[in-house]
Formats: sequence, C-alpha cells, structure tokens
Amino acid sequence: MLVDIVQHESLAFQKQDLVCTKCGLVKAENMAAICSQCSSSFQCRQKASTLRESLEVFKKIAEVYSFEWLEEVTEGLLQ
Repeated sequence: MLVDIVQHESLAFQKQDLVCTKCGLVKAENMAAICSQCSSSFQCRQKASTLRESLEVFKKIAEVYSFEWLEEVTEGLLQ
C-alpha cells in the first residue's frame, strides 16, 4: 500500500503540466519554449523539493518499521 502511494506520487510528478510563470497558462504545445500569451517561461506545477521531502518521509517510515521494499523503492527514486 505505501509502495503504491510512493509510486503514484512519483508518476504524478513526472506527468504534471508545465505552467507559465507569469500568466499561469498550461503549456499546450510540446515544442514551445515560451508562453504564447505573454512570452514568459514555463515551470512545473509541483516543485521537485516537494516530492523529495515526501520521499524522505516515506524512507524514514521504511527505516523505522523495517519495510525493506519501501526503503528500496524510495532510495531508488531519491538517487
């Protein structure tokens, strides 16, 4: 169950939309480097640091309760 949650969070981070830093428009064109509305750059909706913090919490849980599989999965994603 916990491994499923970790894998789901990782997949959600990888599949997230890119949004314009200025107007918030979701990037629609794959090759566009700048926003078509305001010519600003794009960024991920979720910061990588947020995912890293979540993975570190799950890793600590795995260490405390000796969940080897969960620890292996979180270590792999944190590398």
